[in-house]
Amino acid sequence: MAKLLIEKGVDVELTITDLRPDVLERARVLGARELEREPETLVLNAREAHRLGRKFDVALLYGLSTPHFNPWELTELLASVGEVLKDEGILLIEETDRRYRIFLMIGYKWALAEAAEERFTVSFHTGYDLYRGTVRRHYIDFAAGSGPVEMETFMWGLAEVGAFASCFFREVDFVRIRNQRHFILGRGPRRAISPGDLRHPRAVAEGG
Repeated sequence: MAKLLIEKGVDVELTITDLRPDVLERARVLGARELEREPETLVLNAREAHRLGRKFDVALLYGLSTPHFNPWELTELLASVGEVLKDEGILLIEETDRRYRIFLMIGYKWALAEAAEERFTVSFHTGYDLYRGTVRRHYIDFAAGSGPVEMETFMWGLAEVGAFASCFFREVDFVRIRNQRHFILGRGPRRAISPGDLRHPRAVAEGG
């Protein structure tokens, strides 16, 4: 996206955030190669974006990342992003409908074998959090030879992410990319709810 804007003569300042320093380093190297300038990289939880105290034109959540946020966390994320966007700023969320794709088309698998790039991984359903709405699975990577890794995800659909976004942005729309993949667009942050206004109920904060 930054490369296309630069090619159209737009002066772009790109800031990339993630919790993983190694991912940010790869992004810095790739950005320097593709854009001929190094992007700014920050180790930062997206829910804490408002703490930057800066304003941006566009915020992009890419890589089908919403499953890493349960509903309580997604409201924090949207409120935080609304604080750092300009009055007519735009939020773009790459999204797919997991309820349709996984539960209706494929069927939820209690045990699942997955192969990617010559790696073989098996995952098992190990729990469900009623208050967070998250599915808990344990993953075993046989090539790595390490122990199981636990992951909690929320199976978002397009409708609820769009509805959540409409609470924090004046205009919301969907743009189909391909198949079931979409961009959810939000324009004009409302800023009616600040990140500091949001509190997790005790059952959520304490993990049920």
